[in-house]
Amino acid sequence: MLVTTNQRIMAFSINEGGRETFMVPIEELKGVSVKSGSRTPTDLVQGILLIVGALFVYLIVAYWFAGKFQVPTIPLIRMDAGAFVIFVIALMGAFFIGRHYFAREDGSVTFQGGNWAFSFPYKGEEPGAQIYQVINTVFADRRLGLDAFLHARAKPPD
Repeated sequence: MLVTTNQRIMAFSINEGGRETFMVPIEELKGVSVKSGSRTPTDLVQGILLIVGALFVYLIVAYWFAGKFQVPTIPLIRMDAGAFVIFVIALMGAFFIGRHYFAREDGSVTFQGGNWAFSFPYKGEEPGAQIYQVINTVFADRRLGLDAFLHARAKPPD
């Protein structure tokens, strides 16, 4: 959970079984960087190549070497070990294709101060769009707080 107010930034997260809490004054904020997750066609191409390669190897093994070599059979599924390995490779290709289409995008926002920095991860497209609203609010609150501070200092006491 990421919470920003006009005075501080608070982040509460659970990472690898441990809980982390960050609270920093908004005046100490020097910069913010956003790392957006993006889908690249790498998983898709890799998955397609694995499936096509597995089918090609299977056809070669099935037609050229059928009956020439004795290959052990896996008893529970009654399948040759070589064909089973090729089937597993094709399943890995399907996994990469599925990950390309169905995986949520990951990203993180990093808040940086003078002697501190912390990153807050997020997942999905909606939080990715909302993080920019949070950052704009932080800087707007910081500017308003600074303007109010300068206005109060400039005003002579009565």
